[in-house]
Amino acid sequence: MHGRYHIPGVGTLFHRKGWFSAKARVRYLATGHTRWQTFTTDPGTLMEIITARTQAEARTLISLCLTGTET
Repeated sequence: MHGRYHIPGVGTLFHRKGWFSAKARVRYLATGHTRWQTFTTDPGTLMEIITARTQAEARTLISLCLTGTET
């Protein structure tokens, strides 16, 4: 599984997950920033970020992943 997803007003996610891996590696570039941030999460949480109904929900999930808090 790999791909790129842009969340308007939040940022861009590049993600990659090997078929043998239980975790996905995600690179995140926040809107208006130039520094990429990297985190690892499970595919379920990644799908929650991508399908979040609001920008606030997507930002919250990304923040939790960046701080290492389990969701």
